[in-house]
Amino acid sequence: MDKLGGFSLFQQVFKSPKHIVAPMVDQSELGWRMLSRNYGAQLTVTPMINANSFVRDKVYRAKLFQQIPEDRPLIAQFCANDAETLVAATKLLEGQCDAVDLNLGCPQNIARRGHYGAFLQEEWDLISEMVRAVHEKVALPITCKIRIFDNRERTLKYAQMLQDSGCQMLTVHGRTRVMKGPKTGLADWSLVKEIKDHLNIPVVSNGNLVYHSDISHCLEQTGCDAVMAAETQLYNPGIFNNTYPIVWEVCREMLRFAKEYNSSFTAQKAHMFRLCHKFIHEYSELRDLLSSSHTHEDLLVVCDNMEHVLKKQREIEYSQGLWTAETDVLEGELYDIASSTPTFFDRHNVNIPIWRCQPKPRNHTRDKEVVVLNELPDGEDVEGLALNRGKSARKKALKRAKLMSKPQHEKKKHENCPSCTTHPRSNKCAHQMCRNCCKVHCIDNILDCEGHSFRIKTHHESRMRRAQAEGAADGGGNTNKNTSTNANRSEHNTEEK
Repeated sequence: MDKLGGFSLFQQVFKSPKHIVAPMVDQSELGWRMLSRNYGAQLTVTPMINANSFVRDKVYRAKLFQQIPEDRPLIAQFCANDAETLVAATKLLEGQCDAVDLNLGCPQNIARRGHYGAFLQEEWDLISEMVRAVHEKVALPITCKIRIFDNRERTLKYAQMLQDSGCQMLTVHGRTRVMKGPKTGLADWSLVKEIKDHLNIPVVSNGNLVYHSDISHCLEQTGCDAVMAAETQLYNPGIFNNTYPIVWEVCREMLRFAKEYNSSFTAQKAHMFRLCHKFIHEYSELRDLLSSSHTHEDLLVVCDNMEHVLKKQREIEYSQGLWTAETDVLEGELYDIASSTPTFFDRHNVNIPIWRCQPKPRNHTRDKEVVVLNELPDGEDVEGLALNRGKSARKKALKRAKLMSKPQHEKKKHENCPSCTTHPRSNKCAHQMCRNCCKVHCIDNILDCEGHSFRIKTHHESRMRRAQAEGAADGGGNTNKNTSTNANRSEHNTEEK
């Protein structure tokens, strides 16, 4: 099919973007994408769309895919595990977006259950079939988003396979499938660079972006054509244009776009919590007000209260000399090294006022804590996973890692009951059966089982002894009575004679 691909697609259709907003479930909806474009985003991606539901359900289709002319260039991302379904879904969007993306990087459990995302990594034939089918049968070009393998050579072959199948742009998240949650760690920029050098299509790097200066460091170290920002961009949408905007102003702007484009209330509330992450737990009344919000109007009230509280705090910190009009500036500082460098905070004192949007800073002390997980659910071995989440999550992760580092003793495998062959036999049973079978066996054969505390034989013998004792006590009376009866019968017979 005649269509632009590779660098022609990247330059002529995507307009050679450097800043891309990642696909995020319930977070990269139309309202947020439009806000992101106001802060320097040049290419946006829809939230992940389930191809099967998109084909079957018109309501789902209208809800998940919203598009306006101002939101271009635009990529629609799908998750799928069937080539025909993916082709049918992408055909529905011809003319409504500029490309479709196949999600091969989602590491969440829902992707495991649904059999898509990063859990297709081992099924290269299926992946190749899906990419090739869209490339050959759909007017829209196809791109892919992947995670890396532990094995560098295997990762390069994986990327090459995607390019050979028809992928026109590859986004590489430099973390493995198991690097998530408390085990997130750092993305491997060196492997991303190897992928970029190995392929002949545009490559986008995803991971390790915290501050605006990280973008230039990433492009320099990886040689990639663009960067994609996900969670960091939710905390500070100004990462692309190197600004730290006022929180309540961004919240109001987000709510304005949300109302205009009918964003879900769940998405609006989630955006609010992320934008306010720096101070929301320090002001309990503000936190409770946001938590108890149920409507769009409630969130506007939260913005009003937030502005009042933070302006008051700003006046206090200004009066204490912590900030001045010269130091409290919108534009951010450009750092000479990437924030993923272990010595970053030794060289730079990053301090941003709480009334401005800001990322969650990386904790290099936790990055140094090495967790070795020998047997992961995915069958992968991963070392050196950094713990850069909350204190509670980190504590639990360390506890789990400590338990896993201890020698694991195999549990005894119980043999099945010889009678029912279903339940495990009890080691304490005198008859080597399970409890139910042992009870039946003891009743049928009048036996005891000390292990199960069955006293069938004991109780039977006790009843027999009581019966014999009662019989012995009544034996004399019964003999006299029988003798008298026999005498009367003899007398009666004599008289008749």
